[in-house]
Amino acid sequence: MPGGGTGILKKALYSYRGISDALGTNSRIMCSALAALPDYNNQSVLILNGPCRGQCKDISGITTGGQINISGTFDAVITAGVAFLILTHKPATAEVAAIKVNTDLIPAVRAKTDNLPASPANETTVSAVKTQTNKLAGWEVKATHAHANNIAWQEVLVITTTTRKLIKNIWLDFVNLTQNMEYRLSYKIDETNYRVFDSNSASPWTPATDDGVLIYCGFIISSDLKLELKSAVLETAVRDIPYEVNGEDIE
Repeated sequence: MPGGGTGILKKALYSYRGISDALGTNSRIMCSALAALPDYNNQSVLILNGPCRGQCKDISGITTGGQINISGTFDAVITAGVAFLILTHKPATAEVAAIKVNTDLIPAVRAKTDNLPASPANETTVSAVKTQTNKLAGWEVKATHAHANNIAWQEVLVITTTTRKLIKNIWLDFVNLTQNMEYRLSYKIDETNYRVFDSNSASPWTPATDDGVLIYCGFIISSDLKLELKSAVLETAVRDIPYEVNGEDIE
């Protein structure tokens, strides 16, 4: 559910947003507008609506002919009027599968380290290994922001840290909103003052766009990170905005 921002995070999320304009198949999306755009072969395509909403597949073949051929198949035929994103830096489906094979081994590794005999010679080593494997699971923050009925910037969350953290993505659920919404991210770069480094102020989210916004991050912080939201017009009432942050401790 991407927003309309023009900041560096949005640019990292997708290369092109389009709508199919002819009947395709369950392995092909038809979009004549692609003929005037760069070739997106070897990237990935994400379906935004219809029966295949949320399904993501690798692109297999040139796209400058006005169609997208994928590896594998969607659950249904892609008809005209289906919105889609061509992702920029999303890992390819095959790469994700390869990573999953390795991460699936983590519980077995942890089980073996838990059963190692405790002795003065190896207790420190075992403890260090368990600390690192525990980090691989990552963490998430889920909460709801009560957005006040005003048009000022409102603080949604602050991630406070003095150690390195990988911020993977931030989900914002705007389904309860009736007016346009802006977001901005600020980083305490000098450990004292927040500096805005990304926002969608040039092209705010609108109720007609999607149900919310996914901010694809993929960056490491070692100081405080702040997320703020601002309504363009009064909502006439307090609105609940559920959100989720996914990350991983680096040290």
